[in-house]
Amino acid sequence: MRTIKRRLNKFSRDLKSGEGFKKPYSLLYRETTIQVIKSFYLHHEIDYPKIRCKTSNGRPQTIEDLPSKDDIKKMLARSNPEY
Repeated sequence: MRTIKRRLNKFSRDLKSGEGFKKPYSLLYRETTIQVIKSFYLHHEIDYPKIRCKTSNGRPQTIEDLPSKDDIKKMLARSNPEY
């Protein structure tokens, strides 16, 4: 296995587990980060291996990711309805 693929796989696993970071990152953030890295390689004409990320289904990972009713009320109270 090439070094690039091994490092990208490890980086993706670290983002998912939160190892070396304050907390694990969401699936959307992980997909975006890997896509930015792929774009960098493509721009600089570096061959990189195919790396598959699970695609998000648009749903939050856990219930804790959803805002509560109080959070929504606070957001609406602070928002400008005329904007």
